[in-house]
Amino acid sequence: MAPRPFMAGEIEAFVDFLHPLSSTRPGPGVPLDFQRAYLRVSVIFVAKTAKLIRSIDPYVRRMHTSLQKQFFSIYVLAFDKDWLGEVDPEAQRKFEERFGELRTELQKGTVAQVDFDVEFNCVDRRGNRRKGRIIRYVAPLAKGTLLLSPEANVDVR
Repeated sequence: MAPRPFMAGEIEAFVDFLHPLSSTRPGPGVPLDFQRAYLRVSVIFVAKTAKLIRSIDPYVRRMHTSLQKQFFSIYVLAFDKDWLGEVDPEAQRKFEERFGELRTELQKGTVAQVDFDVEFNCVDRRGNRRKGRIIRYVAPLAKGTLLLSPEANVDVR
């Protein structure tokens, strides 16, 4: 079934939003939030080893901010640090430990619910195989309101 005409523009815009996320390094010029009438997605990259080792707080704050802005889906994306083990095994151990703490805090310390948690393999720009992990969190009301516009006036009695 083809998308409804009112959704086609939103889907096209969402694909345009995803392209820079998949083809460039995360940074100040790459938007991490997509907000439209029907699709409301936020992305949290866990990319900088030193930042995560220092504190999980920036990631937890970003989750709370995304929930306050009423995003339906919040994706946490991280890539393995196996190569780090060759250079600094202690930093790799700390990264893995802190990522576990982050997952626990996001699950227990926020109202977001885990929808899925998937590990996957990919190839980086240098041709190296990498493991990745993507966790999709959903806002508590998102499951019942995904197809409704924020302006929709619906009686659910």
